[in-house]
Amino acid sequence: IEEQLKQMVYKEFITPEEAEQVSVEKISRFFKTSLGIRMISADYIKREAPFFIQLNAGDVYPELKLDECANEKIMLQGVIDCYFEENGELVLLDYKTDYAEDSDKIADRYKKQVELYADALGKITGKIVKEKYLYLFSSSEIVKL
Repeated sequence: IEEQLKQMVYKEFITPEEAEQVSVEKISRFFKTSLGIRMISADYIKREAPFFIQLNAGDVYPELKLDECANEKIMLQGVIDCYFEENGELVLLDYKTDYAEDSDKIADRYKKQVELYADALGKITGKIVKEKYLYLFSSSEIVKL
C-alpha cells in the first residue's frame, strides 16, 4: 500500500500532502476482512468504474411514480468505487470515509445510491449483481445492503 502511494505521488495522481492523509493501517485492515479476502480472490476486479446510463425519472425519484413525468428519461452518471466477479455474478462495494456513529443511519443515507449503481452495473455488464456492500473506513464495518 505504501509503495502504491509512492507511485501515485510519482505519477502525480495525488500530491505528497494527500498521500500523507491516507491511512495505510485502515486500508490494510480492509484487506483482512472477509470481504477484502473475497475481493483479492475474485475472478475479476474493477475499481473506480465510471458509468453513464439512461433511466426513467420514476426509478430515481419514487415520488414521481404516479406523475406523468415518471417515464421521462434522465441521465445518471457516477463512479462505482469497486466491483468484483465471483462465479459469473457481481459484488458491488462502495467505500465510505465519512465518520458515522450509527452504521444503520449511514446505510439508510446511501442505500438508494448503491441500488442505482447496482442497477446501472447490471444493465451495463448484463450480469447479476448478487450482493451490495458499504465499507465504512471510520469503523472498519461492512454493511450489507
